[in-house]
Amino acid sequence: MKKPSTWRVWGAVILGLQSVGAALWWTMLWTAPSSRAYFRPSQTPDSALLSFFLSDSILFIGAAVWAARALVRKDGSAQLPLALHSGAAIFGSLYCLMQWLLTGEAFLAALFMAPCLLIGP
Repeated sequence: MKKPSTWRVWGAVILGLQSVGAALWWTMLWTAPSSRAYFRPSQTPDSALLSFFLSDSILFIGAAVWAARALVRKDGSAQLPLALHSGAAIFGSLYCLMQWLLTGEAFLAALFMAPCLLIGP
């Protein structure tokens, strides 16, 4: 296996940080229910926020880990997980942005997802 290029290493680091950050965020939401209020509009039930858990775990966190591993291994298999992760990241970012623009609430959700729009794959 050849040594990965610098951009592949940085890409893997960014993906790793995103996946760890998202896993910690979900852990906080499940273990500290009072934190949920900062990430959803006040009229939205917790279940609407928590319903994103499965897809976020697979498509955002899981695909990021998969892509990071593929980038470091340099085996040419990073395209699919990068596409899955990018789609989930862009969808989540735009959803949170629009939610904040429409309601004026849940600013932290939009703020936390903004880097996903600014730092593409």
